[in-house]
Amino acid sequence: MPAMKSFQNILWFLIRLNGFGVLCSALSYSSFNKAVRNVEAVIWDIDGTIVNSHVLAYQATNHVLKKHGYTEIEEQLYHLGTKYPTHLRFAWHLDGEHPPQVGPEAQILGDDFDQLFQSKVTKDTVPMFLGLRETIEWLHRGGTPQGVVSNGVGDYVRDALHANGLSPFFVVQSGADEVPAPKPSPQGILQCCSTMGVDPRKCIYIGDAPTDGQAARAAGMQSVGVTWGSYSLGHIRPNFDHIAHNQAELPLILAAIGANVETGRAASARTESVIAR
Repeated sequence: MPAMKSFQNILWFLIRLNGFGVLCSALSYSSFNKAVRNVEAVIWDIDGTIVNSHVLAYQATNHVLKKHGYTEIEEQLYHLGTKYPTHLRFAWHLDGEHPPQVGPEAQILGDDFDQLFQSKVTKDTVPMFLGLRETIEWLHRGGTPQGVVSNGVGDYVRDALHANGLSPFFVVQSGADEVPAPKPSPQGILQCCSTMGVDPRKCIYIGDAPTDGQAARAAGMQSVGVTWGSYSLGHIRPNFDHIAHNQAELPLILAAIGANVETGRAASARTESVIAR
């Protein structure tokens, strides 16, 4: 434990002294693995977190709306709707009510979207965000189980991971149609933890939507919000314990959280506040 505490102190000192960019280039696999070895699992969202699917999803959304005689939506409205699983999102696009209720028409549109969207999945239409593969591979190499819990359908999750060559790295690959309730309910994340045989309190969830952070908190686990997805920092900050402003920061944040897992306490400060921007 003293050695891990020392690693944590050195980590934060270097961040303050040199900035994140210098430290990211110096972080080795061995030091990363040493820090995260007490994290029992890392669970990810997929859309806007691992893969950039918004162009395909936005185009498919408007195709379905137009096909059924509805007005196409602007891109910002699409992004705001991604906090909902597919059928609830279409209900919201149709009537704007909050919380949305899925009626027969939204059910039809949601089904059409899932079929169209999934049929178009390739590594080019849902590309992986640059800089994440190394973090995922490092976690896998070090023996940290990983899972995906998405508000998309499970078949899409598996297709998107497969298209990007990521399937072998994830023990659990589940969608909203395969869990008791979608995010912000914690039930999908807790089901994932149960399947992997891990303690949620010693796990980390990574996502881009407010509902991701809300689900993680309800599940009792640490959360990291990423800013390269559908939501602005203002939407993300209140809902997550830590913020990754870019892909290079993510392994450092995971290492810092892991060091605190070893000491048996929560991270001492919001990661964002320690990293001077």
